[in-house]
Amino acid sequence: MKRSRMGRRRAFVLILVHVAMAVHIVQWALSGKTISPVEPSEAMQTLETGRVNAGFLFFAAAIVATLVLGRFICGWACHLVALQDLCGWMLKKAGVRPRPFRSRLLIWVPVAFAFYMFFWPTLERTVVHPLLLATWPAAAAWLGPQTVFPGFTDHLVEEDFWQTFPGVAVAIPFLLICGFATVYFLGSKGFCTYGCPYGGIFRPVDRLSPARILADLSLCEKCGHCTINCTSNVRVHEEIQLYSAVVDPGCMKCMDCVSVCPNDALSYGFGTSSLFRRATGKRPGRTYDLTLPGEVAVAATFLLSFLAWRGSYRLVPMLMAIGLALCVTYALHRAWLLLREKRVEVHLFTLKDGGRWRPLGTTFFGLSVVTLLLTLHTGWVRLHLALGDHHDGRVAVSRAAAFGSAPGSLPEEYRQAADRALAHYRKARSIARGGLGLVDTPDLGVRMAWLELVAGRPDRAAAALEEVLREQGPDDDLIADQSRLLRLSGRPDEAKAVLEMALRADPDLLQVRHELAASLTATGQSARAIALLEEAVERHPEDTVSRGRLAALLLTAGFLDEAVLQLRTALENSGDRPELLHDLATALFLRGDRGEALRTMERARELAPGDPVIAEHLETMRRQGIGVDRGEADG
Repeated sequence: MKRSRMGRRRAFVLILVHVAMAVHIVQWALSGKTISPVEPSEAMQTLETGRVNAGFLFFAAAIVATLVLGRFICGWACHLVALQDLCGWMLKKAGVRPRPFRSRLLIWVPVAFAFYMFFWPTLERTVVHPLLLATWPAAAAWLGPQTVFPGFTDHLVEEDFWQTFPGVAVAIPFLLICGFATVYFLGSKGFCTYGCPYGGIFRPVDRLSPARILADLSLCEKCGHCTINCTSNVRVHEEIQLYSAVVDPGCMKCMDCVSVCPNDALSYGFGTSSLFRRATGKRPGRTYDLTLPGEVAVAATFLLSFLAWRGSYRLVPMLMAIGLALCVTYALHRAWLLLREKRVEVHLFTLKDGGRWRPLGTTFFGLSVVTLLLTLHTGWVRLHLALGDHHDGRVAVSRAAAFGSAPGSLPEEYRQAADRALAHYRKARSIARGGLGLVDTPDLGVRMAWLELVAGRPDRAAAALEEVLREQGPDDDLIADQSRLLRLSGRPDEAKAVLEMALRADPDLLQVRHELAASLTATGQSARAIALLEEAVERHPEDTVSRGRLAALLLTAGFLDEAVLQLRTALENSGDRPELLHDLATALFLRGDRGEALRTMERARELAPGDPVIAEHLETMRRQGIGVDRGEADG
């Protein structure tokens, strides 16, 4: 058998793809901004929020290219395909040739997820939610709040390049599961065949493409080399005999079959699309690994496993959950065969022979049971997390309302929703904290503190934040919130002590400094508050918030010249902002610069025409300012 020349060529191209990815990341790290991620999943953001990014444009271009040239981008430009090819190559070196797992129903998984990712957001917003809202409001509430589509905006350049990508703790297991485990269990490009949502788009588009692998049957000797070397799990030898071409949309145009054909009977070219090709003979029956009842059982197992793993502990992303569910499904299917069949194998390993279990079979079955129990446990925790999120989503309380209200004074419906969410979140926490989970869900403690506040228990909220801070270390915003909660609990001295201790440990905590300055001002210690904010401005000259707060204190204390100076500097650093212009106009007006004050307030009104405070103060200045110095105001 000839060796494929395309393997090395494709490997070289895929290495270049990874080099381009690395250059993209390095360029962002050096410059601080770059083109948004060139990743098809980013198209979801465009469809949901209208933010047009590079991922959306790339995905659209890839669909058009597939329509013209066939599904070659999957085989020659996908980083996950590169990983699966690497795994397949390594397994072959170890003497293992992954056998394709053939299923009738699982083949529809990519299509289902493609619909969910790229069609459902628009359908839900424009059709489903309005219909349910009119006919079944309770069901509409489960879909969550809906926003009006804002229209398309340009977001091709990003500063926070990594915000939509998982960390290393998730990325490495993702690559091992979706790149290696799926290949071993499901065959070469197993994830592409049964899990990739983008393939769910490319498969039907490929059927319309005129470009495909064509065959000259007069040269074909039916040796089967093409099928043996196909890494896309396509039965090439059958297809070319029936259609004189490869019509399976799983073909990724890797060209291995073309390269290994001993008589050059295969070629890549243009012809009739697969939708319009008719078989020249009777199609042979497809061979599958499952009976129809088995297909239904496997599909149900996959669905339940996916629901259990997706978003578990707020760590597992959707694509990783698909890969996990596929591996769990395969393992449980093999474990079921161990109970029923006399001989069961997994590649080179015999698990059961002649009705007798091998030691490896016993080990495999035990691990499958552990996998099942872990999946059930994860699903149970995930259910409580989902129910908690549902009730949490009904707590429509602003931050200002929660911190500005007396404990227990918020509407009863919000307090009840907060209590229900807390009940589920407590069960979703780790066993060490009295819950059911194996580990803690990130940021759940912070959210529970917020819900305790809404429920009217600021003391418990403060204790929850204290626990978070003890584990995670100092956090500027959380320490400031903890101080506010202690003050709401009737413990002002503790609130002040928390701020002072944190500021001594780290003088650069701006939120803590602002909160302490507000606390000192409320107790009549304005001079000390001004000193705190002056130090903040000295340490962070670019911080507009600190300058604005300092100016407000100076204005209140009667230091008008200093207030004007701070506000002018803040405006130079940040550009025209209505709130700063308002304060500057006030300071100028009190200082006697009535004309400049009026012009400054008018500029603030232009930038914030709906602000009632600015409108009221502008009218006051017009009445008082013009009367005092008409000429200066007109100027």
